[in-house]
Amino acid sequence: MSALPASASADADPSAADDPATACEGVEPVGEPIEIPLGTVSYAFDTDVIEGPTHCQPFVVVFTNSDPPSAPGGPAGTNQHNVVIRAESTLGPLLFEGEVIGQAMIRYEVPGLPSGTHYFYCQIHPEMAGDVVIGAGGG
Repeated sequence: MSALPASASADADPSAADDPATACEGVEPVGEPIEIPLGTVSYAFDTDVIEGPTHCQPFVVVFTNSDPPSAPGGPAGTNQHNVVIRAESTLGPLLFEGEVIGQAMIRYEVPGLPSGTHYFYCQIHPEMAGDVVIGAGGG
């Protein structure tokens, strides 16, 4: 398979590449990356849909893990979370993997993703999950 040529633009045809992990190679960012807040609430994400930018445009997920550490003698488990994005389900091609953090805030710089609906989840707690929707762009 060949990647998109270096002269590809932000409104290149999203179906031009078969591999979502390489679909954005050679596509230049337009403007500054948007920032998208994402947090945790009782071992769940505070949303199940992340509305991302357009095709192949990078963005920043400002992730706040507000789950407190488990108290001694409390329920088993960990308050550590992260954000992983795959093309589809937990078995799809890996598009982004963020650092695992405890109760804190981190800025994940996500590279451009091809247009469509992708899957995000916590690597530690896979039941924490949702969709990342990337617009077609152009215009």
